[in-house]
Amino acid sequence: MTTNQKNPDKPKHAGGRPRILQSIQQAEELIESYFTDREEAERPPTICGLALHLGFEDRQSIRDYIARNDAFSCIIKKAISRIEARHEERLDQPQCTGSIFWLKNRGWSDKREHEHTGKNGNPLAFVIEHIGANDETEGESS
Repeated sequence: MTTNQKNPDKPKHAGGRPRILQSIQQAEELIESYFTDREEAERPPTICGLALHLGFEDRQSIRDYIARNDAFSCIIKKAISRIEARHEERLDQPQCTGSIFWLKNRGWSDKREHEHTGKNGNPLAFVIEHIGANDETEGESS
């Protein structure tokens, strides 16, 4: 283990800056308290609000935790899914424009796209045939 150059008695942290969330249990408790606080205040939960409540400085920190793809990322993804579910639930209400906008920014789409391909995934091939007067009648005179 390496030591801190300024204070040789203190070990240097091997992985850079220590994590803000120290344990899975702490993360779960903070997330649950965030949703409880928002519900009691009758305010909608937001990703920025979640980030600040967890002790992060911004939304990007949440994305960084998710990118680690560990137990913390699973808990944070679940919390964000709870926020997303709230927006889904609002879609059947008269004033849902904000939720539609939020969901579209999260990758949702309100249109269907169909892709057509030919055999084995190749592009479609078109055969154009002349359908019309009989070729035998073309040579006859009137």
